[in-house]
Amino acid sequence: MFGLFIAAFFSFGITLVLVGANQAALADAMQLDLEQTGLLGSALALGAGVGIGAAGPLFDRHGGRALFTVATLFPAVALLSVHAEMGYWGAFVRILVAGLGAGAYNTVVNASLTERYGDAAARPLAVVHASATVGAMLGPALSVWLASRGDWTTTFHLAGVAHVLLAMAAALLPLRWTRPVARTARARPSAAALFPLLCIAFGYVAIEGTSTVFAVPYAMETLGLDAARGQYAISALWLGVLAGRLALLAFGRRLGLRSIAVAGVVTAAVVMGGVLADVGHVEVLFAAIGFSVGGVYPLTMAVIGERFVEARGTAAGLAGAAGAVGAVVAPWLTGAAGDRWGMSVGVLSMGGWAVLIVVGALIAWGRSR
Repeated sequence: MFGLFIAAFFSFGITLVLVGANQAALADAMQLDLEQTGLLGSALALGAGVGIGAAGPLFDRHGGRALFTVATLFPAVALLSVHAEMGYWGAFVRILVAGLGAGAYNTVVNASLTERYGDAAARPLAVVHASATVGAMLGPALSVWLASRGDWTTTFHLAGVAHVLLAMAAALLPLRWTRPVARTARARPSAAALFPLLCIAFGYVAIEGTSTVFAVPYAMETLGLDAARGQYAISALWLGVLAGRLALLAFGRRLGLRSIAVAGVVTAAVVMGGVLADVGHVEVLFAAIGFSVGGVYPLTMAVIGERFVEARGTAAGLAGAAGAVGAVVAPWLTGAAGDRWGMSVGVLSMGGWAVLIVVGALIAWGRSR
């Protein structure tokens, strides 16, 4: 089952960067401005937010096999139906549906791992989430390679095929799925205890979504580079995230909320320093952003698994939904700011989301003492 989860998050990583990696082709085909590009990027997060939130209570009641199987079929159908003449709203709906399924199986994976490993979940979560970063890192290069041999829709179709295979594996292979432990019928996570962790998830995914969607326009419009440099910056971002998550394996249980706060401080410094200094090596800047913030999300999920034993699926789902809201709101605001004041201001806003991570971690840490 662990291998299936790794494959699922790898496929999710490719799906996550489809809009950003193909931004130039999408904008050209559909005549999109930056705000429309941001909204298109937000469609995946909007769908994921609904899927993540809905899947949590379902997991707590019924377990994971059927939920995972059905969830993977949503991106399979949506991505395989992508075509060049679908128009802006056709693209929006397809990406939304793909996000809905991806969000649901994200919750199944996160909740299953915290269910199985308990307070030792940080390491397996880091490994599985690292596979998503590998997919996201390879996605832009794959898009460039496939587009040079066909058109930009090919990467979408490949991601759809990957989700078909995931659904078949979940339905047919004799895997040992974790069943939720016995719980009280009305177990609910404490809102006061969960809220600062929701803020962390919001801030992390806001940074992830903004940097993925707008790496290409930032490279082109602010730094005067070509689109390929922006695509490479997306890969560099996710390479940095991968390195940050693999670094968690060296520490395991010793990392927690204080480490999340430190990561937020470093990320804010990297974003603001890199943009204000007008760093021309966009790949280096985005790699540094990815490395500094990469461990935040799996650490947050591990903390949630430790603190909300009676409702792990629901709590993980709510955190994922909060992150999805961040990925909806942040790219839209960044695109609007980019249209009005330039992409440097939009990218600079990621520093504010990093500060939100710091505040959330410090509040959660203070309440836990």
